[in-house]
Amino acid sequence: MNTQSRSTPVPGVRKAQPLALKKSASVGSLAEALLRECGEQVRVNASVVQAGGPAEGLHQLRVGLRRLRTVERLLRPLSGTKALRQLASDAQWLGREVSLGRDLGALRLDVVQPVAKLFPAEAGFTLLEAALTKRAARARPVVEAALTCTQGTAFLAKLAPDALKPYGDHTGAARDLARVSLEAALGRVRRRALGLADFSDEERHDLRKALKHLRYAVDLLRPLYAEKATAAYLKQIKALQEILGSLNDFSTAQAHFCGKDAPCRDNPDAQRAVGLILGVRRAEAEQDWRHAEALWAKIDGAKPFWRRG
Repeated sequence: MNTQSRSTPVPGVRKAQPLALKKSASVGSLAEALLRECGEQVRVNASVVQAGGPAEGLHQLRVGLRRLRTVERLLRPLSGTKALRQLASDAQWLGREVSLGRDLGALRLDVVQPVAKLFPAEAGFTLLEAALTKRAARARPVVEAALTCTQGTAFLAKLAPDALKPYGDHTGAARDLARVSLEAALGRVRRRALGLADFSDEERHDLRKALKHLRYAVDLLRPLYAEKATAAYLKQIKALQEILGSLNDFSTAQAHFCGKDAPCRDNPDAQRAVGLILGVRRAEAEQDWRHAEALWAKIDGAKPFWRRG
């Protein structure tokens, strides 16, 4: 539980920042820059959460944890990465602790509120929002406890700039490592995209996760390549992610509103609102999904920017 005074100044939320790297950077320079960038995003936003800061801090903390796990994958071809694998494992653990609070907030803002605007006369939406807000508040101490427990504090300490393991002995070209890592990330997406047209909800979710890792990888490595090429590729990846995100919104809503512990499960007004939410989000997801196969074919058929020299 947070023992810090709520009057303590809250540090600013930190979003992802582009790496300050030259295209001719070495592998060692790339590894150091990646770890420092993602480590700083996690540490700063962990402080925001512990200080009772805005919900955006919780979101950016989860983003930082995911980016850190992507960095571990990017650096796997290097030797001496055992400690980095442990960092990624700790990041995955903390990400699970963070997820519930963040999911509840996103469910209220991104799923419930947009549908509520379509049906302003329905009182059940207000009840659902209030219930989700209370649950998110109860989840916050769980996150704070994870950040202050032995495992959490040890993990954050490992992310301090002077604690991160240097990889300066790797003197090869950063772009050589980037090419290998980006090929591996794209390969994971391709394997999960086989049979795209007939995917189950779970298969679509797996593809979305693989796309997210590819997106983070491209975003992290973009200083090594021409900005125009990386921006165009990221735009396509994000578009496909948004399509898959529509289904994820439906799945998240279904999981939270249809279980035994569903909020307001005995209130007729709230349950009518739930029915409207699920109906609208399912229709949107299926409509968006029709474009997924064509968009993926376009991405898969194009020559990736990292192969263009």
